[in-house]
Amino acid sequence: MSDKLYYINNPNLKSTYANICTSEKIKPTQRFNGDNKYAEIENEKSASQLSYYKMTEEEEKVWKELCEKVHLYLAELQIPGEYEAVISERLKTNIYYTKNCGYHKEHGYYYVEFGDRGSLHLLLLSGDINDALWCLLERIIDEISMRESQKNKRINESGWKCNTKFDYRKYWFEYEIKALSKIVDSEFLKDYINNRLHSMNWWFNPLHWGFDCKRMEFVEVSDSVERDTLEGDDGYNTKL
Repeated sequence: MSDKLYYINNPNLKSTYANICTSEKIKPTQRFNGDNKYAEIENEKSASQLSYYKMTEEEEKVWKELCEKVHLYLAELQIPGEYEAVISERLKTNIYYTKNCGYHKEHGYYYVEFGDRGSLHLLLLSGDINDALWCLLERIIDEISMRESQKNKRINESGWKCNTKFDYRKYWFEYEIKALSKIVDSEFLKDYINNRLHSMNWWFNPLHWGFDCKRMEFVEVSDSVERDTLEGDDGYNTKL
């Protein structure tokens, strides 16, 4: 599918969003991996070592500086005060059998999540602060966006006018994309929108949803019906 379908009113996000936020735009070097918005890093040795690593005082200073930058970006987004606990939890460096993140003088910024049955997932390993900012901010904004969509679910559901069954993710992802558009590089944001479109269209063939960048919302681009199975044509894997 072409960009013209998915970026209906404005294919060039850069000209629209370049000056919304006074902070420097975040430009991550890590890219997406298929339908997984967190491109896991294949490095079992580093994941194992960093899963229990304890930072030195100097390394903790670097991590605290990163967290201060995260707070500055969130302040520009005017995140409601009720989510302070969410932010604080996401910035914790170690949560037992859940995650370990921080800064290592040789490896750079790292983020390890604990999966089922002791599996480890290395989601960040980079010396570039942009990658670290993205890793933390995306997780924070994602959770806040989900909570906002749930808080307003009854209102959104009663006002649903799309020709498919109600999907709360529409509002979740829209809230998220609007926030990220103010702080993330426009080209990277395009990738992110396509990633979310992939999720929204997973059960449709032909694809049902596009994204209107002027209105900053998902819009219907076909009358396709949601399927119960993925058998046959593999249409859900259409490259966006």
